[in-house]
Amino acid sequence: MSISWTNFRGYMDEALQDIPITATTDSAGASDYTTAVATSLVERYDDFGENGLDFNSWLYIPTGTKTGSTMEERRIKEIAPETGSVLVYRPFAAQVATATAIEIHKFKPSDKLKAANRALLEIYHRRDFFNQVYNTTLYGQNNYGVPDEEFNKYLYSVPSAFIEFPQIYLVDAYIGEHDGGDGAAALSDSSANFPVDGLIGFPVYNKTDASSGTTTDNDGTDVTATLAGGTDNDWDDDDEYIIQKPNSIPSVFTDYQRLDNSGMKFYAYIPEDKLLLLQGRGPLTAFSTEAGTTELENDEARIVAYYAGYCFWDSIGQREKAEICLGKYMAFVKPKDTLSCMMKLDSSWL
Repeated sequence: MSISWTNFRGYMDEALQDIPITATTDSAGASDYTTAVATSLVERYDDFGENGLDFNSWLYIPTGTKTGSTMEERRIKEIAPETGSVLVYRPFAAQVATATAIEIHKFKPSDKLKAANRALLEIYHRRDFFNQVYNTTLYGQNNYGVPDEEFNKYLYSVPSAFIEFPQIYLVDAYIGEHDGGDGAAALSDSSANFPVDGLIGFPVYNKTDASSGTTTDNDGTDVTATLAGGTDNDWDDDDEYIIQKPNSIPSVFTDYQRLDNSGMKFYAYIPEDKLLLLQGRGPLTAFSTEAGTTELENDEARIVAYYAGYCFWDSIGQREKAEICLGKYMAFVKPKDTLSCMMKLDSSWL
């Protein structure tokens, strides 16, 4: 699951009590690029003063005014709700065209974005929420090297997607050699007995060529996958393969020795017919565009939005409001029925 910045900002706006007024322009703005006109704002005449959406609030255009531009924001100099015209201090990159979606915020949207991305990083370090990372690109190579360029492998490097050392599991795998001729696009092993269509979606690794691809079709002896990342990205006679058995239940693997000087390498004896399944925590992806996403479900995002609210208020020195948002966040991640929340919240580090 994932949520976009647009949707996350909606939850964050609730936490900040900054529900923006949205509208669509129905005529072009001034030729000096300093106004946006939406007559629907006339109907919101009384809302501006009540919600604090007056001058010095922010006019925000999620899609920008120029082709390919995103997220333009300008401080508002004057609002004329009786005509639906909004005047800004600094010109936009281009004239605000007709049918442009606009939003009026009390607080600067880019500051909200910075606070949200700070929150995503901090809750990962707090170990409250994180991006679940999986990897199956490591496989057993012991005692299989036939050509000179192959070798027995005992030292493994954890892929760069992992920031922390992962939990390691072993899964059973099919192994063998391609015998369908050189330069073949599909793996063929006449001695195999694969479950028909049972390998679809699983990666197949050409151990000799160092390439791999996701299985799109298979029968009892042939496996179709587009290979990439290797020398030839095809199958030659005697190329060795490994594919996870779909009915294999992963078993925890602890018989390894980590290297103290690297932290992300380990020694192990991995049988040839085993794949290593790595499972770990990674940082949540930072937001960058309106459509940009991070690895949170909607219910999780609602909770994290309070922490983002804390980060926002903290960044502008609003300690009391920051504590309120932090308290709401802690109430969700550490419910009162747990022993840890029977203790008074320590906010001295704010």
